[in-house]
Amino acid sequence: HRVEATYYLNRVTDLIYRTTDFDADPNGSIRRLTNAGQSRTHGMELSGQQRFRSWLLLRQTYTFSDAVISRNDSLPATVGRRLPFVPRHTFT
Repeated sequence: HRVEATYYLNRVTDLIYRTTDFDADPNGSIRRLTNAGQSRTHGMELSGQQRFRSWLLLRQTYTFSDAVISRNDSLPATVGRRLPFVPRHTFT
């Protein structure tokens, strides 16, 4: 049996992120790369594994991620909002 826990904090400057361009396509299928100032991501990851047989190992991982834009001079309304396409919860 093995269990691990990790906390992380990432700060990004000169952030480029993907946004959906509803003006160009109301269906939301066009995405553009957008420059933003900074982002902050922090979260935790919990993982465990258990060997049932010599040939069978079960691994499971849960990740919680809180990723937000912390500065965006070109679009200040996005400050404090979550980064698009970064899942809050991930299970593997």
